[in-house]
Amino acid sequence: MREMVKIPNEVVDMMSKNETSKVLATADADGVPNAAAIWSLRVVGEDQIAFAEVAMKKTKENLLRTKRASVLVISPPTKSFQLKGDFLGFQTSGPVFDGFAKAMAAMKMTVHAVGMIKINEVYEFPPRA
Repeated sequence: MREMVKIPNEVVDMMSKNETSKVLATADADGVPNAAAIWSLRVVGEDQIAFAEVAMKKTKENLLRTKRASVLVISPPTKSFQLKGDFLGFQTSGPVFDGFAKAMAAMKMTVHAVGMIKINEVYEFPPRA
């Protein structure tokens, strides 16, 4: 089992802002990469992030097969973080799901499920000296 990595407060703050770019990268069983902009990505615990599953066929297939993900968080002009982790599964009920469903309903979107990722590694760019 991997050691817990706490998501830095700076990343929590960045991910809470709508203007921050968030890209979820996955790979299929053959290693073919896929990347998708997922604006709904949010920190939901010390070592977990979640996202609304609205329309993401390939990303969903990859997560269900390989159980691995990488997230790139970019805040202009030059700050970014990469988070790597294990896909925990999709939730279709509970407080996290309800929060996402309410937020997405305000944008006239329906959430089918909420994907959960446990973060194991965090990298900052540019790295601190």
